[in-house]
Amino acid sequence: MTTDRRRRGRPPTIWHGPTGKEFVTAVFVTQYERRPMTKAQAIRIVLRRHEFARLRKYSIRYLEKQLLDALEFWNPWPSYKKLFGRGRRIRQT
Repeated sequence: MTTDRRRRGRPPTIWHGPTGKEFVTAVFVTQYERRPMTKAQAIRIVLRRHEFARLRKYSIRYLEKQLLDALEFWNPWPSYKKLFGRGRRIRQT
């Protein structure tokens, strides 16, 4: 079997691919180095870089939401959503 046949299917989205991982890393490193800073301010600073020029067409709010989703995808530890679900109450027995 050739490599082309094995690599069928859709490519990963921007956020689940290497660009998403670089974006998440860049935003959190920027936020760490220049604290106190919000995620939106860090995203604005990161968008000035030429590697992320194609992300400038999106709004800051959209990028902030995608950042949180990409962080949940790339984070090795389970998130609050995975542990407890979406707003479900914890039963005490």
